[in-house]
Amino acid sequence: MRKISMLLGIFFCFCLPTVWGAPSRQGSTGGILLPSADVLRKEQASLGFFRQRGDTRVNFALGIDNHWEISASEQTGKTAAEVNLKYMLQPEGILQPGIAVGVDDIGGQEKRSPYAVVSKGLPFGIRLHTGWGKGQYGGLFLGAEKKLITKAKP
Repeated sequence: MRKISMLLGIFFCFCLPTVWGAPSRQGSTGGILLPSADVLRKEQASLGFFRQRGDTRVNFALGIDNHWEISASEQTGKTAAEVNLKYMLQPEGILQPGIAVGVDDIGGQEKRSPYAVVSKGLPFGIRLHTGWGKGQYGGLFLGAEKKLITKAKP
C-alpha cells in the first residue's frame, strides 16, 4: 500500500496540472477538517496523505465536471474506503460567495455526514468558510484560512 501511494503521488505531482483545491482529511476539497465550496474542475485530481496520532489516511479526489467532485478516503485498519460526493451550486465570484452541498461517507462506513457550505475570499488573502452539517460536522461550522505565500514580482 505504501509503495502504491508513493507511486501515485509522484505521478500526480509530475503528470497532472496544478490543482487549486487542497484535499481535506476526508478527501474532498476544503480545509483539513472542514469542507469548502470549492470543487476540482473537470479532469483535475488531487491526492492527499494525512497522519495524525496513529490515524493514517490516503485520499483521492476527481473533478467529474466543473460542478461535481467525487472523492474517497482510506483509513488504515478499516475494511472499506469512505466515498464522498460534492456539488457546487454557485461558483465564487467577486461579489458572490461560492455555495456547495455534499455528503461525506455516502456508504455510511463510519458516519454519513451531509453538509452545505458557503465560501468567500476577502482582501489580504483571507478566505472564510461557513456551513451546516450533520454527522461529523455536528451543526454549524466556521473556518478561515490565510494565504501566506504570494507570487514573486518580476
